[in-house]
Amino acid sequence: MRDRKSVSRHVGRAGVAVVLGAVALAVAGEGSLPPVQHPVENAPNDAKRVLGKMLFFEEQLSADNTMACATCHVMARGGTDPRRRISPGKDGRFGDDTDVFGSPGVRAMTTDGKYDTQSVFGLDRQVTGRTTPSPFGASYADAVLWDGRAGGEFIDPVSKEVIVQQGGALESQALLPMTNPSEMGHIDREFPEILTKIETVTPLALADRLPADIASALYGNPTYPELFRRAFGDTQILASRVALAIATYERTLVPDQTDFDRFIAGDANALTDQEKRGLNAMTASGCGECHPAPLFTDNSFRATGVRPHREDGGVGDISTSDADRGRFKVPSLRNVALKRSFFHDGRRATLHEAVKFYARASGKPMPAVDLMPFPGQTNTLGAPNASGMFADPTASPDATAPYGGDDRPRQPHEVQFIDNQDPVMAGIRLSVQNIADIEAFLTGGLVDPRVQDETFPFDRPLLASENTDLLATESGVGRGGSGVVPEIVVATPALAGSEDFRIGISGALPGAGARLISWQDGEAPTTSATIELASTAFAGGTATVFQPLTGVEPGTTMHFVWQVDDPSAPGGVALSRTADVPVFAKRAVEAPEAGATRSRVDPALVDDRDAYVARATFRVDWLAHRNDVNRDEFSALVRVNPRGMGADISQGRISAWVGEAQILSGAALDATGEFHSDTADASFDPVLGAVTVSFRGLDLRASLGDTKSGGPGKIAVPLIITVAGLGLTDPTVATDVQFSWREKAGGANGRFDFARSGTDRGTFQIMKINASSENGSIRIRGTGFLDAPGNDPITAPHGLVLHVGTATKFTIDASQLAVSKRRGTIAASGSGALRLLRINNKDKTFAFDVVL
Repeated sequence: MRDRKSVSRHVGRAGVAVVLGAVALAVAGEGSLPPVQHPVENAPNDAKRVLGKMLFFEEQLSADNTMACATCHVMARGGTDPRRRISPGKDGRFGDDTDVFGSPGVRAMTTDGKYDTQSVFGLDRQVTGRTTPSPFGASYADAVLWDGRAGGEFIDPVSKEVIVQQGGALESQALLPMTNPSEMGHIDREFPEILTKIETVTPLALADRLPADIASALYGNPTYPELFRRAFGDTQILASRVALAIATYERTLVPDQTDFDRFIAGDANALTDQEKRGLNAMTASGCGECHPAPLFTDNSFRATGVRPHREDGGVGDISTSDADRGRFKVPSLRNVALKRSFFHDGRRATLHEAVKFYARASGKPMPAVDLMPFPGQTNTLGAPNASGMFADPTASPDATAPYGGDDRPRQPHEVQFIDNQDPVMAGIRLSVQNIADIEAFLTGGLVDPRVQDETFPFDRPLLASENTDLLATESGVGRGGSGVVPEIVVATPALAGSEDFRIGISGALPGAGARLISWQDGEAPTTSATIELASTAFAGGTATVFQPLTGVEPGTTMHFVWQVDDPSAPGGVALSRTADVPVFAKRAVEAPEAGATRSRVDPALVDDRDAYVARATFRVDWLAHRNDVNRDEFSALVRVNPRGMGADISQGRISAWVGEAQILSGAALDATGEFHSDTADASFDPVLGAVTVSFRGLDLRASLGDTKSGGPGKIAVPLIITVAGLGLTDPTVATDVQFSWREKAGGANGRFDFARSGTDRGTFQIMKINASSENGSIRIRGTGFLDAPGNDPITAPHGLVLHVGTATKFTIDASQLAVSKRRGTIAASGSGALRLLRINNKDKTFAFDVVL
């Protein structure tokens, strides 16, 4: 991809809503892609998003700690798997035309976690029969996966309750790999086992280089039950909650900052001339019918003729409908240029090959090859010729002519299979020039740089399976018996203290006695008791032993070798090669390092029930900047949930970002909850639930934009403040605060005006409350802020509900409400327990007076 001039790519895409009872206000989002819709049963919050992100990268979710969702969904590869491994397809035989490319999963295992041989892969990693689809853009689909079997109704696999009635395709898909014995599970793996494991493991113990939002959430080393409490309100870990969290994270993976998005936003120079021709060619050629902008998919299922349906029926295998044979999901073309395998069978390894597949000779379909009838149907489409190959009917080198270019015989995998092929395919016209232009557009115009560079929200930790420092290596040559050297199998990460580290053997003499020899550098070897190897037809003699790593110090290298009784080996003993295994410690999150950078947190997913910005101001001193002196100032007041009461203030640390600039990094609070330096002051009051930060001596020009020219205006600035180490439910405040500003002599001043607060489900925040005794009852009066974006007055609602405590609520219908248009106030009054409820939408305050 070519170099481009750096531009700001922040696009405020998410819809913003404030809800109280039946009152709803909304601010429409911007950007080329529509706002992501969350199921009503899975409203987002940032703690849930971060939890879902951790679970997405959690290798401990797999049966042998080797696979995470992210193992196959690699961000920099467009959310797909760059590993191209051969799978034999439905016939189970390697080396014929039915072979496909898929993703490596786990080695086959029995219910007790021991390696299990099987005819296709032996003790090697199993390979899926289809390529990995990207989760990017899946948020907009009613059904996901190549065959659409993950639909919008999400049912808890344990309780069998319907958790999400519609719009829950991501939730439905999220759990499937965990019990799949080829992907992450073992034979008959069920969720009670998985959930017990989640409850007991250290979150992301195997990962390294944690992204900033994960590191912040894991500061203090909380357990998974605690992380579930932050996200869902209590520590219960349910299969449905695992799915809800992962889906919430996946809905943030919206790749909407491509050059195409800049182009349709009005930047005429965002695309090159060739990329513009490619965009036009997609529409003119018919490609846009299935891949329309801005999603570049219509989320339909179509039979394009990539392979004969007898090899993989797609939707037809699920529905058993004749009309569905060979139909597969139409993927989005966003970031398609980053992929390494194309189509569901992965046979095309380059974008050029994938685009060429759609090229037609004068619009005529290619012949069918080796077709078999769908059940109940008769094959009337013919068979291949004697050589199994067909000649391309055109041979035109003209770049403007229909694609042909040569008359060489076509291999079966290069043709289109027309049985049940979607009619749209007959209308596609592509010339050689069209292909070049379309490839240029897909490569240069539809790649989001955040995806390619793996920056927020596409940032990721380093998995243990990717960490070369943690991978086992083999040394020595071994000693063969019965014609082969026994193979030692080490796959699970060697985490110090682990009790399920396993070592396998295959290819040895079936039924022979075997012993595992282990040692550390400088220590004498230890030999296990003799075990009898199982006899298999596919992998010879096999076995699995569990080698506890309790008491093994991190940083130690363990060595393992199998010794097998084999009369045909020299000395009657065969030896495997030596496995050299580095033992490592659990990941522990320490205080943020000074000067550490932080990726942006998506403000649209911050749960303002935990924290929100109540007040913020800034001052840019242009006069000082003229003399190369930085005297800009910034201050903010953040309200946090008072669940922080009783926290150890001495453990508190505060970090802050304005725009992309970090202005405070892990500042440690003293015993009074304060921090002071020459340039910053910060404090946390757990009783009032207030964080205050103020800074001076800054250069805010880059963060706040050009406030020097153009007169008064408004600017939206990303603001992130983290209060770690205090036991808060959600220690991160992230919001796009909008400032109004005005010029004055020598500078510009601004203030936060509540014009946009970045919340997805606004809230009331109690600021002052008192209670008194009144005729045997308790009278409670309170005032506070309404965190509501926008300046439009609240119109007459259908009703309001006021909750006081956990059991008492007051329902106010429309007849009890009075609306003042002049003052922008809604008031409810009446006799009885509810004395007053008043909401002032102009100054964003409310007051209530109730008797309990």
